[in-house]
Amino acid sequence: MAAKAGIDPDTQLATMAKITVLMKGMKEAIFGKIEEEAGKTNKRVDQLTAEVAKIDKQLKSVKIEVDQVQNSHHYSTQTYVRLKDNLLSPLPFRMSWASLNSDDLQRPGIRTPSSHSSHSQSCYETPELRELQRMLWTPIPCDGNINEVWPNLYIGDLYIARDIEQLRQMCITHIVNAAAGRFHIDTGAKFYKDLVVDYYGVEADDDPKFDLSIYFHPAAKYIRAALNSPRGKVLVHCAMGISRSATLVLAFLMICENKTLVDALKTVRGHRGVCPNSGFLSQLRDLDIQLTSERRRAGGEPLEL
Repeated sequence: MAAKAGIDPDTQLATMAKITVLMKGMKEAIFGKIEEEAGKTNKRVDQLTAEVAKIDKQLKSVKIEVDQVQNSHHYSTQTYVRLKDNLLSPLPFRMSWASLNSDDLQRPGIRTPSSHSSHSQSCYETPELRELQRMLWTPIPCDGNINEVWPNLYIGDLYIARDIEQLRQMCITHIVNAAAGRFHIDTGAKFYKDLVVDYYGVEADDDPKFDLSIYFHPAAKYIRAALNSPRGKVLVHCAMGISRSATLVLAFLMICENKTLVDALKTVRGHRGVCPNSGFLSQLRDLDIQLTSERRRAGGEPLEL
């Protein structure tokens, strides 16, 4: 499909990038099911394999659309090249839990929390929404159902959220469900009755029109307190660990760790391929503008919750 009239190419490519991330997440989830079904019924494994083939076909269609958008607008940047290459790159199987829990992978280069200098923040300007969307153009695969994106702070999907034994092995102490509710990931405190964990639910839709910003400060305050608790380890999850949960973690880093939105995105995407929807990204941008202004008035010091 060539570029649609009335829709700028930047928006189209950003949308395609997110579609790619979602499709790859679907493939990863299916691969996980194949691992679970292996040795049970060949028919079920064949069905799941067919689903993967269908997604691969859709990914090829998206690649064609990317080419058409680029050609129709004479784009030739390396960003588009990386996006197209990533569309057909092989998706690795889920990491085994043995390897996930090993010392060399559990903390893959996680940086110690630190505040920005007042000088760096004084020179910072919140990018336009289009520029922020460009940061998300290059899809980053989600290696596994869960990733540590900040010391003792993890982003995950519905599979890890429902895996009681693995949560116990990882010593998770607090769970933030960004897709809570009857029609979403309906776990709740009762679901974790066999675990010594504290539960916090946010009933959010992965819809650009949904106002997630009303939860930014309450969720950030909860995560901050959880991380400060003895042996605190926090899992923030939604359905795929890409949009809703990522948005709340980004807001936490901005509110509690004195990070700009740009630095927060770089930090999290350095460990997991998150991609907040356009509405959530716009809400984060508004938060970034507000926090940047407040910090300048405060002389660059971290703000109190």
